[in-house]
Amino acid sequence: MVILSDGFWRRRFGASPAAIGQSLTLDGARYTIVGVMPARFSGNGWGATSQPLWVPLDWSDKDRAVRENHNYNAIARLAPGVTIPQAKAELQVISKRLEQLYPADNAGWGGTVIPLHELIVGDVRASLWLLLGAVALVLLIACANVGNLILARAMGRRKEIAIRAALGAGRGRVFQHLLAESLVLALAGGAAGLLLAHTALRAGASLLADQIPRAEDASIDTTVLLFAVAASLLTGLLAGGVPALRAGRTDLNETLKEGGRSDVSGAGLFTRRALIVAEVALSLMLLMGAGVMLRSLHALRTVETGIDADHVLKMEVNLPDARYGTPQQRRAFYDQLLERVRALPGVLSAGLTDTLPVTGGGSVQPLVVEGRPELKPSEQPTVAVRGISAGYFTTLGIPILRGRDVVPSDRDAMLVSASAAKLLWGDANPVGTRVTLPLMSRTTAVEVVGLTGDVKEALAEKAPPTVYYYQRELSYGYFSLAIRTATDPETMGRSAAGAVHAIDPQLPVQGIRSMHDVIDETLAAERFRALLLELFAAAALTLASVGIYSVLSYLVRGRRREIGIRTALGAATGDVLRLVVVEGLKPALLGIAIGAAGALAAARALDTLVFGVKAYDPLTLGVVATALVAVSIAASLVPAWRAARLDPVTVLRD
Repeated sequence: MVILSDGFWRRRFGASPAAIGQSLTLDGARYTIVGVMPARFSGNGWGATSQPLWVPLDWSDKDRAVRENHNYNAIARLAPGVTIPQAKAELQVISKRLEQLYPADNAGWGGTVIPLHELIVGDVRASLWLLLGAVALVLLIACANVGNLILARAMGRRKEIAIRAALGAGRGRVFQHLLAESLVLALAGGAAGLLLAHTALRAGASLLADQIPRAEDASIDTTVLLFAVAASLLTGLLAGGVPALRAGRTDLNETLKEGGRSDVSGAGLFTRRALIVAEVALSLMLLMGAGVMLRSLHALRTVETGIDADHVLKMEVNLPDARYGTPQQRRAFYDQLLERVRALPGVLSAGLTDTLPVTGGGSVQPLVVEGRPELKPSEQPTVAVRGISAGYFTTLGIPILRGRDVVPSDRDAMLVSASAAKLLWGDANPVGTRVTLPLMSRTTAVEVVGLTGDVKEALAEKAPPTVYYYQRELSYGYFSLAIRTATDPETMGRSAAGAVHAIDPQLPVQGIRSMHDVIDETLAAERFRALLLELFAAAALTLASVGIYSVLSYLVRGRRREIGIRTALGAATGDVLRLVVVEGLKPALLGIAIGAAGALAAARALDTLVFGVKAYDPLTLGVVATALVAVSIAASLVPAWRAARLDPVTVLRD
C-alpha cells in the first residue's frame, strides 16, 4: 500500500477522490493507494511536497539480522504526562539492554530524544531572532524619526498650546490631546501595515518556503492582529510621548509675546539631537549586520570546495530492483550509459557517484585498516563513503595527490582523501594498504590505490574524511551522473537524458542542473538573511537621513535671524555652509560612536551566522561609518544651502 502527499495527489490525480484504491508502480512493484495526507503535512521536510508519497518500511530477515547499522531514525508521540527527560531516561535503559544483548554491535551506542519542534526550527531559530532584532531596530528608528516630526509640529503649535493653557487647559490635558493625535496616526499606520503585510505575505510565500519551516501556513490571524494593534499603540506612545511632554512645558509669557524667541537653543533642540543620535546608532548596527552578512556570503561563494564546478552538469537516475536487481544488470546499464554520454558532442568526461559533493546526505561508516585490531563500533573511526566509477575525479576536477585513479579493469579499489589519510594513517603513505568497510563486508579487503584532495560537503564546514570506493559489481541502484562539457552544461541536459532513455525509456531522470546551481542553492539561507538585513538597513539609512534633514531644516528656520546677522557682519557662504553641516555632523558622529559600541555588544549573536569574517569586522565598520558620515553630510547640504542663500536685509527687517 502507499499513501500520497496532497501535492502529488493533486498533480497526478487532479485531486480526484477516485484515486483511493488505484494502483501505482514503484521500482517495478505494485502498490495500492490507501490514503492522502493533508496539505499541511510535510513529512520530514518543510514544504508540503518535500515527500511525495510513503510506503511501509518492510524489513527482511536479512535486514533485521544486521545489528550494527545505526542509520535509522524513529518518531514517536509521548504518552500524556511523560516529559522529555523521562523519555531520555527510558531510552538509555533500552540502549543499555541492547548493549548487553549485542555487545559487539551496540557497545558504546545509545539514543537520544529530540523534540520534533526543535528538529524543525532549530536551524532557523537564529535567523528568526536576527529578523526580529532587525525589525525592532527599524521600528525604534521609525519611532525616533516620527518623534522628531511630531516634536517639530508641536513646536510649530506652541502659540496654540499656550493659548489653550492660558484658557485653563492643564499640562495633563495638553499631553492627552497631543498623545491622542500620535496614537491615531500610529493606529492608522498599523492598519496600512497590516494591509501591506497581507499582500506581501502571499507574494513572499515562495521566497520564505525554503527558508522558514511551514512558511506556507503563515497568515494574519487573531494573534498577529492583536500583536499589530499592540505594536501600533506602543509605537504611538514611543513616538508621541516625548514631544507631548515637551510641548506641555511651554512658557506662556515668552510664547505669547509677538516675535518670541524660538526653542532651537533650548531643550527642544537637545531632544531632537538626541533622537538623531539614536537613529544613527541604530542604523549603524543594522548596516554593520548587513555588511558582515554580505562579506560572509561572498566568502562562502569564493570558498575552495575541492572541486572544479565549471562546465559540469549533474543528474540523478534510480534503477528499480525489479529490472536491475543484480550487480551485473546494474553494471551493464552503467557501462552503456557512460559509453553513450561520453560519445555525445561537447562532452569531455563523465563519471558516476552515489552522492555528489555539496548535496548533503551520503553514507558514513566505520573503517578498519588491515593488520590492525578491530575496535568496538562506537570506537571505530568513521569516514564518509562514496561509491564512484572511473572518470569521476577527472569530471569533477578533484586532484589525485598520490597513487592513481581507478580504471575499469579494477575489481575493487579505493582512494582516500587527505583528511581521511591523516585520520587513519597519520603522516604515513596510505597507498598500497588494504582496508575493510564492516557494514558492507567483513571479508572483502580493498586496496587503497590513491590519495585525493579534500572535498567539502558543506561550504561553511571542514571537508570530512572521505573514502571513494570503486566496485566492478556495483551494489547500489541510485546514482548521480556528472558530465564535464566544453560548452554551457545546461545545453547538454536533453541529450544526456536522451542517453538514459535510449537504454531504458521507462527510467525517470531527475535533478538536471549545473553544479554551480547546486552549490548556489546551498547559499539560499545566507542570501535570505543578507537580503533581509539589506532591506532593513536601507530603510534605516533612509530614515536616519530624513531625520538629520528635518532637524537641520528646523534649526535653520529657528536661527534665521542669527544667520542673517552673521552674514551681515561678513560671514561668507562657506562659513554658513560649514556652520550647518557641522551641526548635522555632531549628533551623527556621536551616534556612530554609540552604534559601534552596540555593534560590538551584538557581535556575539552574529558569530554563529557568519563565515570567513568576524561579526565585529573593523573593515566593515569603517565602510559603514564612512557611509553614515557621507549620508549625514548629504542630508545637511540642502538646509545648509538654504541658510547660505538667506538675504540678511530681508531677515533683519522681518
